This record gives sequence, structure tokens and C-alpha cells, in this order.
Amino acid sequence: MDGRKGIFITLFLICSCLHAQDTIKKIQKLSPEDYYIKLHQSICPVLLDVRKRKEYRKYRIPGAHLAENRAALISFTDTLDRYQPLFLYCESESRSMQAAEILKKAGFQKILILKNGLSGWIARGYEIDRKRIKISNNK
Repeated sequence: MDGRKGIFITLFLICSCLHAQDTIKKIQKLSPEDYYIKLHQSICPVLLDVRKRKEYRKYRIPGAHLAENRAALISFTDTLDRYQPLFLYCESESRSMQAAEILKKAGFQKILILKNGLSGWIARGYEIDRKRIKISNNK
């Protein structure tokens, strides 16, 4: 009996560790190159710019939606499939990590962050939408 109990405990601990690693992997920081590839391989990517409205208006990655605060983030993602990958970015990556933690707690399973943020994206020469846009306060 003791041998079986030991094997059971060992298996339980291994499974617990694997589950913990899986939870950590919900948030992935990707280099601009990997981010670009995964973004363009996605069939219908959800790309979220978590910078401030003023920053977003000046320039953004084409196709990005503004989610400048917690309320906007939750409102935008409320009806999304929790298993659909979410692509997040900000200027450097700190706000992306904060937003990712909120989304992880909301049950999202795959959150991808642009390492070094938009600064890294621009440094690699990837496309930027610089068209000035007007955003109402209702959005």
C-alpha cells in the first residue's frame, strides 16, 4: 500500500506542476518577429492597443482596437471566446502585462504580448497606421 501511495503522491505533484506551468503559459511575451508571424497567421485576430487614447490616435498597428482602461478592456472582450488568442501591445509592454493579468483572471487562455511594445515593432520596420483618427468618448 505504501508504494502505491507514494506513486499516487508523485503523480499528483507532477500533474500539479504541469498545471501550474500551463497557467503561466497563458501569457506569452513574443518578439516583434514572432508576434508579427502569429498575428498574420491568425484567421481573425483580436488585436488590442492598451495605450491611452491620445497615443492611439497618433499611430497604431493596423487593425488594432483601443482598450485604454480596465472598463474598456472588459467591455470589448466580454463576448469573446476565452480560447481565442488575444494580441496585446502598448508602448513598451508594462501596460500590456497589466491588461494581460486582467484578461487571465477573466478566463482567457491565450494572451500574446508584444515584447518591447510598439517601440520594438517600429524598430523592426513593421507597418504602422499613422492616419490621424477621431475617437468619440463613447468608445
